[in-house]
Amino acid sequence: MGLHAKAAESLSPGDDGGPLPNGTTPKASDGRIASKRPRNGLRTIVKYQRVLSQRYFDAAGFEGRTVGLDADGSKQKTAGK
Repeated sequence: MGLHAKAAESLSPGDDGGPLPNGTTPKASDGRIASKRPRNGLRTIVKYQRVLSQRYFDAAGFEGRTVGLDADGSKQKTAGK
């Protein structure tokens, strides 16, 4: 068939302006929006991340009752940190 593999190329962002605009990393942040706590105690929480002006929702629901929403609102632990 005559197939030949090319040498491995670097996939690091920003090497040649690659996948990111102008080779820069966009600003990103995370946050939580919470409703006022009602009498029944079930406060609605929305966790999100923002990249530039785009908001991405991670989880929404009740504290301690929804996967991804801890009752104490602490940050999620990651492997090795």
